[in-house]
Amino acid sequence: HGGTEEKRDEGTEGRREEGDVAEDARGLLVESGELYYRIAELEMMDNDRAGVAMWKAAERIEESGDGEATVAAMRRFMSGYPESSLGPRALHAIGSAQQRIGALPDAVETYQENYRRFGQTPYGAGSLVPLATCYMAMGRGYADQAEQTLRMIVEDSPVYTPAAPEYADALFLLGNLLNRSGAHERAIPVLEEAMDRYADSPRVPRARFLLGDCYLQSGLSLQAEIETATFSGELDQLRAERGRRLRRAATLFGEMVASYESRDASTLTTLDELYLRHARLYRADSHFELGEYEQALADYERAAWVYKGSATALTAYVQILNCHVFTGKEAEAEAALRRAQYLVETLPDDAFEDGVNLESREDWRRYFEWVKGTGLF
Repeated sequence: HGGTEEKRDEGTEGRREEGDVAEDARGLLVESGELYYRIAELEMMDNDRAGVAMWKAAERIEESGDGEATVAAMRRFMSGYPESSLGPRALHAIGSAQQRIGALPDAVETYQENYRRFGQTPYGAGSLVPLATCYMAMGRGYADQAEQTLRMIVEDSPVYTPAAPEYADALFLLGNLLNRSGAHERAIPVLEEAMDRYADSPRVPRARFLLGDCYLQSGLSLQAEIETATFSGELDQLRAERGRRLRRAATLFGEMVASYESRDASTLTTLDELYLRHARLYRADSHFELGEYEQALADYERAAWVYKGSATALTAYVQILNCHVFTGKEAEAEAALRRAQYLVETLPDDAFEDGVNLESREDWRRYFEWVKGTGLF
């Protein structure tokens, strides 16, 4: 026990020392910046050399990571040297610092100014992607501005071609934005293009998940149109399209599951595990909505087994019950309900506090009691 305490103390001390080193480094960079300011003052008779010193001062302060100091230093440089070719770089640094400290409206203004004044330069054009991310961070009310900004890169840019990293950034971001905004049908071609163009990008797994979600959600949304269709030809067409989208969703989620399951589990990040968890359930949902209850049941039972120590298993059991009900297997449904109720009582408390499932133990207890009382089986 004493050894454990010593190790904990050593770890805490190590982290404290790392923090001290980082703080010392920031302090040295700021001091270096101040030194360059003094050099600039001494070089006032030589404007070019003074400008170089002023720029080095601003750069050192930027490297320190102090956002407010960076804004001040870069503005000081631009005030003293308004015609400098480093203007686009300085404005980009100001916008980045403002974005980093959460001053998003200020960052938006700075990025807009940079693009308006220097849109043909790398740093001016390079302000569009961070401008879009600012809009996205500002909430749903700015989704249209974010979309317009990203489309300036992927549709109208005189600077960027698909070979540019900024083009790839914009395309993946646009797909993400459209999915998040509920524009699933419009997101589909964007995400398909991103995955085709940049097949080796580390962003492809997320794009595949979003694409699967878009096909699933857009397929489900057609149900309302199916229910109101009046012509048999229209009805057949809608049903076929709904089936196509759900099938594509099942395929995409299946590809994700197969890809993750083929890897060493120890290499999966927390985010990978989250995508895998949702992909397993969404693949099952896709089969369920297609009326493929046996395949859906197999997927849900697999998920219930894999996540038997988590409340995710209870989510799977809800659909296991539905699969049995839809296939008329009352005895199997009753047995599954008993297993679900047993799991509710035996899961550890932290299984309901994993940040993925929002329902409490009592919520699940009441739900399955309600199911039992419905008389469905």
